[in-house]
Order: sequence, then structure tokens, then C-alpha cells
Amino acid sequence: MNTTLKRAFWLLFLFVPFANYAEIQVLSPRVESLPALDGHGTNAAWGQTKPVPIFDQAAKETIILSTVYTAERIYFLAQFPDKVENSMHKPWM
Repeated sequence: MNTTLKRAFWLLFLFVPFANYAEIQVLSPRVESLPALDGHGTNAAWGQTKPVPIFDQAAKETIILSTVYTAERIYFLAQFPDKVENSMHKPWM
């Protein structure tokens, strides 16, 4: 196989897995007051952002992603349907 063909093959190999992914922009406005970290997203700080729906191919569910930032930190809120609420992850019995 000549060098040009090898390069073309590797470029194609590297590009194809990412060809189906679209760019998603999630804007993060700066807020003065800290957002509530309660998982509800009803705090005034969360009201300043525009939630972005993202479809999770693995779970076949839509995740609603929001983000805001302060002078020192960035915060993310991910909301998704939970058919079986489980507040503990891998508990020890």
C-alpha cells in the first residue's frame, strides 16, 4: 500500500467514528448569587440560563442540561427521567 493511500485510510479511520456527532452549545451566564444545589433547578440563578435538551443514545432518554458560573466556580444541572428513584448509589448493607 503506498504512503498516500495509507494516510487517507488512517484519516478516514480517525474521522468516521465522530462523523455522527453534532456540536452542542450550552451557554453559561454569569450569576452573582449561588445556584441552589438541590436538583430542582427552581432557584433564581438557574432561571438565568437556557436549558439545552441532549439525547443520550445509550439510555434512550433526553437529558436537560443547564449551566451557570460565578467568579470562582461553574455549576451544572442535569435533569433526566428516573423511573425508579434511588437516592443511594451502591450502598453497603
